[in-house]
Amino acid sequence: MPELPRLTGALRAFGTVSQADGLGHTNDLTLRKSLALEKQKERSPSWENLLGLLKKNANASHSEIAATTKQLVATAKSIVGSEESSETVECGAAFLFDVFKSVENVGQREATQLRSTFGPYPATAATKACSLVKKIVGWLPESALEELTSEREEGC
Repeated sequence: MPELPRLTGALRAFGTVSQADGLGHTNDLTLRKSLALEKQKERSPSWENLLGLLKKNANASHSEIAATTKQLVATAKSIVGSEESSETVECGAAFLFDVFKSVENVGQREATQLRSTFGPYPATAATKACSLVKKIVGWLPESALEELTSEREEGC
């Protein structure tokens, strides 16, 4: 009777039960996300600048602003990834505001821009982010939006 191979050897050879290498960022998608967000931090206005502009110029109560921006950050977290730091998520929220501030709904251009920055993302989260940004933009006067655009062009 032939001898059967040991199950533990087969598991080690063909399974992922061996000890992790601990090499850090081995996932290409995670590395790509973090590099894209670092690059975006330099180009778009920061989350703090955006909040300051909202508190100064928005035609809404502070509680409405706080609730909507909190929802935008939560939506950004679902797009960016729940494992990212709060600073990265806030940068992602500022990026989402920058992408959706001049559009009515998520189009192919915006979807491609999000996919190239964050990788695969939930489409419902992008739609929710677009509606939240549209709500925020509705509170701001035209001069405040122009100020945001000029800050971006200056590289702030």
